[in-house]
Amino acid sequence: MGFFDSFFGALLLGFIAWMTYSTIQNRSDLFTRESLSKSFGTMGWLGLGLCCFVALLSWSLPAGQGVSSGQAEVNFSSRSTPSPTYSDRHI
Repeated sequence: MGFFDSFFGALLLGFIAWMTYSTIQNRSDLFTRESLSKSFGTMGWLGLGLCCFVALLSWSLPAGQGVSSGQAEVNFSSRSTPSPTYSDRHI
């Protein structure tokens, strides 16, 4: 990761932290016991629904079509063309 990527990532992280802090300070009613209880209940039901959906998808696969059957092997050890270096690029 370059310097500018790190710099702008840190800048974005600081902005998100500041927005979160200001939201918590200005709207403390969002963090009441009733509101948090309702939110955790909703997230629990959504999590269970997602687990059931993934289980349904995995059960709907035909037998022998999983990754463990060896049909989805890919060999990345040999490349047909080498990746370009910095000196190969023309800017």
